[in-house]
Amino acid sequence: MRAAFFLGLGLLVTACPGTTVLDASTYDQSCTQASDCVLVVSGDVCAVCTCPNDAINAGSLSAWNTEKSRAEQWCGPRPAVACGPCQAMTTSCVSGACAAVAQP
Repeated sequence: MRAAFFLGLGLLVTACPGTTVLDASTYDQSCTQASDCVLVVSGDVCAVCTCPNDAINAGSLSAWNTEKSRAEQWCGPRPAVACGPCQAMTTSCVSGACAAVAQP
């Protein structure tokens, strides 16, 4: 009986959707120069149209991509829409922290 309880609890936990929102501030954003940084999409990865809007340290990109892939597993079908172009962004190192900066 006890084993069945824990098996059921395990299935319940794995069946619950995880978050689909990624927050760049929870990753390493330290830098000494702009080239230390990479652009990422901070926010809901299931949004229909997403554009890079934040930056993290390039050393954290692998962990970011892993978390993004995990989060995307919870996305349902997305409508086929034509998204507008993203604003051109670049990375910057501001006071030792990676930042996404709009290009003029």
